[in-house]
Amino acid sequence: MRVAFVPCFILSALLLACGGDDNADSEPFAPDGLDAARLLSDASLAVAGLQGFHFVLTQEDATIPLPSNLELESAEGDVVLPDRLAAELEAEIQDTNVSVDTIAIGGETWITNPFTRRWQKLNADLRNYADFGALLPALLPAIKDAAVIGEAVLDDVATYLVAGACSSAELQAALPFSSPGHEVRVEVWIGVEDSLPRRVRVIGRLISDESGDAVRQIDLTRLNQPVRINPP
Repeated sequence: MRVAFVPCFILSALLLACGGDDNADSEPFAPDGLDAARLLSDASLAVAGLQGFHFVLTQEDATIPLPSNLELESAEGDVVLPDRLAAELEAEIQDTNVSVDTIAIGGETWITNPFTRRWQKLNADLRNYADFGALLPALLPAIKDAAVIGEAVLDDVATYLVAGACSSAELQAALPFSSPGHEVRVEVWIGVEDSLPRRVRVIGRLISDESGDAVRQIDLTRLNQPVRINPP
């Protein structure tokens, strides 16, 4: 996915765009007095009116446990709020990489057998493992110590990049496998024109036995475009 920093307004922003945020002496990027807390509040309000989106999940040094002993590595699909999802999953089971399709509607979940590719209904609610539709409403209000650290263009959409911190416990509503007691860094790319997030990155461990360098990223496109998700 193409990411290009757009022209910045002040010298500190130029330093950030060219060299990242490793320079501890640089000032936070905040053109025209832009307030990170206000951006997050506006994003929360915009998300409350969201009807659906297409998403791509990628992970580094991390997986998400799913039913049938699957360990989710990456996923791409559609969410229709409040409770419908259709996605293709890349996962691992017993040290074997597999691709499966899944459909979740309310508390019902179907998944293709990774070997026969036939649909089967699971005795499980996917939302008890990962609820991508609930992630943004849970995450955005929980971000603390936020600062606007840059600008970027994602898929031709101008965004502000806001970074802050969040407790792992705050994510349990969307990612129930998260255990309390960890703090993660959160980065959110928020649309300049519509306040809707286009990318979310969570950096750090959500459970004790995973790497502190774990990264989970979700890219969102096709916001509010109509999609039908029906049982297989």
